[in-house]
Amino acid sequence: MMSSMFATRIVLTLVPAAFVGAALAEEGEDDAVSSDVEEVIVTAERPETGMVLPIEYMQQTYEARGKGACFYQRGKYEEAFPYLLAAAKRGFKFAQARVGYLYERGIGVSRDPYAAVGWYAVAAEGRTHPEIRGYFRDVWRRIPAEHLPRFEAVAEEYRTSYGARANRVTCDMDRAMGSYLPKLTCRFMDEAIHNDYTELIRLIEDAGGGVGRQFIPGSMEPLRANRGSC
Repeated sequence: MMSSMFATRIVLTLVPAAFVGAALAEEGEDDAVSSDVEEVIVTAERPETGMVLPIEYMQQTYEARGKGACFYQRGKYEEAFPYLLAAAKRGFKFAQARVGYLYERGIGVSRDPYAAVGWYAVAAEGRTHPEIRGYFRDVWRRIPAEHLPRFEAVAEEYRTSYGARANRVTCDMDRAMGSYLPKLTCRFMDEAIHNDYTELIRLIEDAGGGVGRQFIPGSMEPLRANRGSC
């Protein structure tokens, strides 16, 4: 059973060598993300690349991330998988690392070593938790040189499609309050656009600014309210 990080934490002694060996034995299998998981978790339509994300899209993604984390921490991996996958595909690093682990171990989903490496690679990219990056490096260094091109192609595909920047997600590292342990926080960069400016607009109106309330954006508070209940 894992300790505290990915379900709580991935233990580095979980046979990366055997994991890589299984991948090489399955050389002929499709390395694409499993298509047998029906994604109905995030139903809001995604805008074109570079466009501001709608509040419904962000709301549903945060809810998926929260539910996935909750199920995962309770050991309900099959229930967790589709929610984590939805969040992982939208750039959230802990969800990506957890999906990678489930694919690596074949827990809650069919084992897929290539998908596991792809998710670990994108989770380890850019600003991320040092344990995520460390685990990916530990797996990566065990891949024989002659097989690296295949794994590199998979890793690049996942980084391009599911990276934080491509999904308008920003991640920050800080310290948890009262602790020296590093804390990774990822969120949509478009949150600020949907913040509740009700009080500001009331002050403007009181000062005679004439700003109509029909222009008040929807509050972002519901997005932050979901803390992972399941």
